[in-house]
Amino acid sequence: MDKPQDREKYRRIPVTVLGTVYEPPGPYLVLVLMEQLINEYNEEMKDKHIIEKVVLFHLQFEAMHPFVDFQLNNSNS
Repeated sequence: MDKPQDREKYRRIPVTVLGTVYEPPGPYLVLVLMEQLINEYNEEMKDKHIIEKVVLFHLQFEAMHPFVDFQLNNSNS
């Protein structure tokens, strides 16, 4: 990550994932989607096996791309 000021903060910019046609949700949705994901993990997945919970959480988290990192490009550049 080349911008220390962005560390530990949800992204505030739109991003693209290089090499794919997938477009992560807009930055205005990240907070709401993260809250939904955490609530779902804590409540709706409580009866699932831990491996299944972790895999589902990871898939949804990565699809959201809530943070700016080295694998993402600012779509405005």
